[in-house]
Formats: sequence, C-alpha cells, structure tokens
Amino acid sequence: MIDIGTTDIYINVPSLSVEALERYSTHLFDDWERQIAGTISLNDYSLALHVEEGSIKVLGLIGASATALLWGISQYGSVISGLEIIRSQVRDVSQCLAKEAVRPFDANHLEPRIKKNQGSLTHLQRLFVKVQSGKMSAEEAMDHVQVLLVEDTDEYDPLVQFICDALKDAPHYPEQIPLPIDEYIPYGIIPGPRPPKLKSTKSNQPTLPQPPENPLYRVEFWRESRKDDRKVRVTAV
Repeated sequence: MIDIGTTDIYINVPSLSVEALERYSTHLFDDWERQIAGTISLNDYSLALHVEEGSIKVLGLIGASATALLWGISQYGSVISGLEIIRSQVRDVSQCLAKEAVRPFDANHLEPRIKKNQGSLTHLQRLFVKVQSGKMSAEEAMDHVQVLLVEDTDEYDPLVQFICDALKDAPHYPEQIPLPIDEYIPYGIIPGPRPPKLKSTKSNQPTLPQPPENPLYRVEFWRESRKDDRKVRVTAV
C-alpha cells in the first residue's frame, strides 16, 4: 500500500478508562470511515487508526494500492489534476478526523497538537512542480518516482509508467511556483525543544517506594481494504 495520508493528533487530557477509550476510539473510527467513503474518489484503500492514552494520542493512516491510485488519478484527465484533487480530498478527511477527535474535550478549551500530510501524493506533486518550474529535469524526477513507488511487485509498473509519461509531457512555467508543504491546523502548535532540566540536589531523606501505576492502553482499528472486515485490538502499553 502507498501512504496517501497521515494525521497525528495529541490532546493533553487525563487518561480515560479502558472502556471509555474503546467507546471513543470506535466512534472516531466509524465517523472517519464514513467521511472517507463519501469523500475520497478511490475504489479501494486501507485504513488504520491507533488511539493511545496517557493523554490522548491519535494516529490515522490511509493507504492505497497502486492500481487504486492509478484508477483514481486517471479519472481527472491528467496526473497533475488527479494528484491535486485526491490530495485535497485526503486533506479534507484528515481535517474531519482532527475535529472529531477533539470534539469530546471541547469544554476543556484545549489546544491540541495536530499534524497532517498526504504522504506520497505530496512527494509526487512536488516533483511535478520542480519539473514545471525548471528546477529539476523530467529524467531526474522519473528516478525519484522509481525510488518512491517501485516495490517487489509488478503492480506498481503501470502507475510508475503513467506518472513518468506525464512528467515528460508536463508544461514548463517560467515563474516560480510555491511547493506544496505538509499542513498544520491553525490552532495546533508543535513546541520547540524543551530547555535542559536543572539537576536537583540530592536529599538525605530515604526514597519511599512508589505505588504501581495503572496500565495505559492502546486501541487499534484497521481495515486492509475497503471490502475487508474491520479488525480491532486493545493492548497495554
């Protein structure tokens, strides 16, 4: 599967019970899956959602086979248009996942950290931008496509050929075109490195034994293709 979308969310809230974490994760996956089915114009895809407590950490992953991605891109007349439209669709469902993940904690007035990107779609689109703006030759870009997409299966060959042909025919523009970049939701702030902690002075008081901490849990949902059954796993972390 080719990575076409990742959403990474961190919500600073107290840990939930394992029952509450399962309910929250199930609702989140079901809502996200409905949004994807109604938005993304691919005939097949894989989904994975990991939700971990100890604060809430959510990771959503969307993948597509080379055959499905080739079919999806070719609907829009050109590789450039197809990449932009599918990338926009993935961006929309990533935004929906982020909003739904935060919704149960709205009363806390939190500022979650959210990062989203469109994986290989972004890399491919950047190659077209570089070729069209004269920053890279079509041959160089084709080498990058080979590295990015080719695996030990012939399934990738038609997609690679389709994109390489489009790179050779891509029109050139003299003006500089801004490169697409991974996006951050406006209210999501990723902090910089923390300052080093000062060493505390040792105390003569004896160290008391600490009570055992309650285990933290991770809930994982995944569907390997659109027609496969949904799988779920709950593990202690």
